[in-house]
Amino acid sequence: MVPQASIEFEVADAEAVAAAGGELQRAGFELLHPARTEPWGQTVTRLLTEDGLIVGISTLPCFTAKSLPERLVPISRQMPRWKSCMRR
Repeated sequence: MVPQASIEFEVADAEAVAAAGGELQRAGFELLHPARTEPWGQTVTRLLTEDGLIVGISTLPCFTAKSLPERLVPISRQMPRWKSCMRR
């Protein structure tokens, strides 16, 4: 199946990503990959639904340390913070 769309859900930390992956597997979902940490620091696990949707559960430490209201700032105003995350 060719993926048609993707959505990711942000959780508190890497342990929560692993826990969510385990919960999804116990519920009968097949993961595309278990929780893994990418070179830029994001920890993520993903699955592909029957409808072709890639669903990810992830955390990026430089974002989750921020308070929720700050994280709701429009993406255009978040770019400096993205750049600082990617330099790590």
